[in-house]
Amino acid sequence: MSEFQIEQLGPGGFDGNFTYLVTAQDKTAFLVDPSIDPEVIRKAIAAHEGIKPVYILLTHAHGDHFSALEDVLPFFPAKVCTSEKSSLNSDITVQDGTVLPFYGGGITAMETPGHADDSICWKLPDDSAIFTGDTLFVDYIGFCNAYKMFHSLERLRQLPDDMMICSGHHYGHVPIDTIGHQKKVNPFFAPESFAGFKQALLDLK
Repeated sequence: MSEFQIEQLGPGGFDGNFTYLVTAQDKTAFLVDPSIDPEVIRKAIAAHEGIKPVYILLTHAHGDHFSALEDVLPFFPAKVCTSEKSSLNSDITVQDGTVLPFYGGGITAMETPGHADDSICWKLPDDSAIFTGDTLFVDYIGFCNAYKMFHSLERLRQLPDDMMICSGHHYGHVPIDTIGHQKKVNPFFAPESFAGFKQALLDLK
């Protein structure tokens, strides 16, 4: 059982976007991709008495993933975190392997280029979940540079099978699924060779 409460807010925004509110037992909290109706986010935060905002984590610089950022900052005043490759202004920039201190452990940044050059996945300290933005969806992946995406997905395939995929959009048969199950059913995540991955992309057309 995870030490963290993960609230998946949405879908909403421009295209079935998800925003995530994650709280630890000591009330410290972070948001991932504030992209839906800011009032929905505000109400979710208000439900936690004494919440302590720490970070706002962005998975990449596409506008649909931070459309609510400016509206959210007044009631969730936290440090905005992006990849060092991002074009966005932020308080903290990270690179592959950067660990952001959180609740006695750390949120690990994984560079996963392919959908965007600045794509970052954020992994919880207890390995219970990873926030994948538009790199990996339930049942699908984001539009991509095939070579870069395959190698990013290869890295994600090495994660624990029971880790939950918290993606940026609701494109799948369920809103959240595990790494292990998606390796079995996701036609773009299952291939272990680049040739197989390219064929899956061709089949999509």
